Amino acid sequence: MSIKGSVKNITDTIKYKDETVDQQRQDRNTIRGLSLALAVITSVMSWMNYNQQQHQMMVATLILTALLVCIFVLSLLVKVRKLLELMLCVALSALCVYFALTGGNEGFAILWALLFPPAAMLLMELIYGTSIGLFFEVFFIVLFWTPLREVVSEYYSQTFMMRFPMLYTAFFFLSFLAKYLLTKKEIAEHNYIRTIENLSMIDQLTRLPNRRSFEERLNQEWNRAVRNQEPLSILFVDVDKFKVYNDTFGHLQGDRALQAVAEVFSKALKRSMDFVARWGGEEFAILLPNTKGDQAFSIADKVREQMAVTDIPREDGEITNVTISMGINSITPSLDCSVDDFIRCADDALYTAKHEGRNRVCRYTEQQSVS
Repeated sequence: MSIKGSVKNITDTIKYKDETVDQQRQDRNTIRGLSLALAVITSVMSWMNYNQQQHQMMVATLILTALLVCIFVLSLLVKVRKLLELMLCVALSALCVYFALTGGNEGFAILWALLFPPAAMLLMELIYGTSIGLFFEVFFIVLFWTPLREVVSEYYSQTFMMRFPMLYTAFFFLSFLAKYLLTKKEIAEHNYIRTIENLSMIDQLTRLPNRRSFEERLNQEWNRAVRNQEPLSILFVDVDKFKVYNDTFGHLQGDRALQAVAEVFSKALKRSMDFVARWGGEEFAILLPNTKGDQAFSIADKVREQMAVTDIPREDGEITNVTISMGINSITPSLDCSVDDFIRCADDALYTAKHEGRNRVCRYTEQQSVS
């Protein structure tokens, strides 16, 4: 992958994370705006009920107005979006049930229930919005299509009670379909962004994590080692005389050699916590959490030996080999230690290994080597 492409992938990922934060903020603003708008509507309805001497409806709408105002205030103070969603849906559900059972003013208030499915789908996730919509679907069917309709027959005509559940079903189905398509699109976009993010963390030639991924993992393991006072080892690896190998056999064969090195590392590191990455060019980095210097040296030397006897075929059928040099640094990190110094010391050990003849492992502390 080109540098330009990698930068674009990283930029897209950062942009997606920013958009996620913006989306959460927009969701809270939606709840805030909807609760305020409904509070205004219910307060007007309460005033109208007062003028029309509809005292029960006036009290109900006043209570609902107070609840909506509370939700609006909470939306300014807290960031728990799901709590606000739940409270607003409870308020809307109470309003819907009350209007259905009392008829409202001349039986028209129940028509507000047709706005409930779109509101529930807008505020909540698909599964919760669908559950609430289905609840009222059953509620209206039971209320209007069973003997219970006698309870509300004084508010609604027989024709209205027969047709209203079907009208509600149409609103509910359209709301469900719109939310489903929107959710499907969001999932597809999320998966696409995750793919971009994963690609930006993987070296495309060796399929190992790249330097960016290694640095993130190193910071995580470093903080864990400081917290638990555990040893941490890092290995810097360089393919010996890789430029000569490239010039002799060509860049395609050089790519095969790097892939062979990556395969040896992947097979040699048995623990799930061990982490190997391509640092850049012909350099690799290995992180060994909870590993002391002697253990790291033993692992590194076995990898070096395995690499020396690994055959790398050429297109003409001939066999080639490469060797590697490795530098190790092992410490038990503390708050006084630096990650940069930790890396620099391993790089210094690698330089010593190359200076002493290559195909060897050197530790930073004692600068010991084996050939």
